[in-house]
Amino acid sequence: MSATGESRSCAWHAVGGAPSHRVGGWRVSRVRAKRRFGISRRGVIVAATAFACAGQALLAHAQFGDRPVTLVVGSSPGGGVDRTARLLAPELAGQLHQNVIVENRAGAGTRLASEYVAKSAPDGRTLLFTTGESTIDLAFDPQATPNILKDLVPVSLVAVCQMLLVINASLPVRDVTELLARARAAPGKLNYSTAGVKTTMHLVGALFAQRTGTDIVHIPYKGTMPALAALMARDVDMTYASLPSALPFVESGRLRALAVAGSRRSSLMPDVPTLAESGVTGVQANIWYGLLAPAGTPADIVDALARAVNAASRSADYRQSLATMGEEPSPGTPAAFGELLQDDVSKYGAVIRAARIPAE
Repeated sequence: MSATGESRSCAWHAVGGAPSHRVGGWRVSRVRAKRRFGISRRGVIVAATAFACAGQALLAHAQFGDRPVTLVVGSSPGGGVDRTARLLAPELAGQLHQNVIVENRAGAGTRLASEYVAKSAPDGRTLLFTTGESTIDLAFDPQATPNILKDLVPVSLVAVCQMLLVINASLPVRDVTELLARARAAPGKLNYSTAGVKTTMHLVGALFAQRTGTDIVHIPYKGTMPALAALMARDVDMTYASLPSALPFVESGRLRALAVAGSRRSSLMPDVPTLAESGVTGVQANIWYGLLAPAGTPADIVDALARAVNAASRSADYRQSLATMGEEPSPGTPAAFGELLQDDVSKYGAVIRAARIPAE
């Protein structure tokens, strides 16, 4: 039976003035159903619900076809974005009743993956699983291609993890107030490591310096782990790292967490205050993961995908798996995710201009 036919079989119809239901391809009245099949009103309603679920499954199949849905990741396997995509994939498959696979297309930051998805058919089968790094490219270069605000459409935010301001545990600083006093007493002496120029870590550091009126030198490395290794070796004084990457070293006592760069404290580190609680306002930064589709993807497919992400996020196992990585599900509407993208481009663009960070 077709998706349309199955969906219609879930509806009640009037036959001879009595509500009816299609059972096994035949339309029968509720009264006749009770007499002939020995089922109660409640049983008929349960049967109708089962038919509705089947109809939704077939509708999903009709929308996305036989080919799998592909989540394209702009990084190599094993990183945070890749692991998060691979956690979502089976949950999303269960909601869409489709195979969902993860494909890594690393290169040129996130542009290689973004370009591949932007040029894909707008049918909901090829999606970009990306991070905030994609908005930084556009913040640096409004002419960047592909333009994620024009060449792609937002589907849903997927998950977020907080960032931490951390220092080497041997540094004689106990809180943000003491750190700022040290920075102001010797401008340009303190420095911070990052995963590289034009990364979230870099721009959060620049934003922190702007908001606090301090001169803290940026030292870029080739990746998050080298940046943390430099901090543990005391080659640098501080950094702004994602909670999952820094947490093991904080727990081992090699690093000290001074503050969370989010709107609230982390449940994994409830004793660590936020930057706002520490007297530094206007510095909120999360590492986020989200889904985008090629521009021109029909709104009903985008909405169906967003609903699937929301439904997948209710899985207890999925939520627990994210929590072990210091992440939490944060699904929402396409419109809300679109606002986040716009806000990020605007916020980081202002930071870049104020700090006079060159595009290259």
